Amino acid sequence: MPAKKKPAPTQADRRHTVKAQVKIPELAKSGASMSFEIFAEGKKLGTIMIGQGSFTWYGKKRTNRGKLDWTRFAEFMDTHFYGE
Repeated sequence: MPAKKKPAPTQADRRHTVKAQVKIPELAKSGASMSFEIFAEGKKLGTIMIGQGSFTWYGKKRTNRGKLDWTRFAEFMDTHFYGE
């Protein structure tokens, strides 16, 4: 007898929500990007913008942005997840 599947979480069960906006007429063109608004329990945490050249983070009420090119982003993620 197969194991019963756990029911999919409802919107009320989910802690995080992501809203996406995609502007990709041609990903290779300059200015093409994807934007993701990140929410936790209904409160905005910030916005991630992903483009051809970089990964950018805007905190929820910040006017400055944190921007990393893809090489620095990969180094950051490797260090964060795997250590030095």
